[in-house]
Amino acid sequence: MLVTYCTGGLITWLFPFVERYKGIESSAAGMKFGPYVVGSMVLGVIVSGIAADKLAKKTPYGNNIILVLSILLATPFLYMFLTAKTESMLLFSISIGMFFCHGSTGRRMRC
Repeated sequence: MLVTYCTGGLITWLFPFVERYKGIESSAAGMKFGPYVVGSMVLGVIVSGIAADKLAKKTPYGNNIILVLSILLATPFLYMFLTAKTESMLLFSISIGMFFCHGSTGRRMRC
């Protein structure tokens, strides 16, 4: 649940961050990055849901494994986004980072 709140914050501040620190206007960044970010988020939910269902058949902790993996895999890409120097690196890193961030929402938690 906390990952979902953090991802919501990231989405909210994504374009103001790009404008303030990367020198790209929010409206231009929204037009360039928006479709890729939204598409990667949707794919992240779908792919992680399928993976979690398959893994849950093999182990009762399959859903939790997907949660942890999604967080671990998202972290380097989000860091890459913060330190990116080019627009193409910004687009690549935030798209992959959001794919993995939303991987945490496509599964059911089991304790």
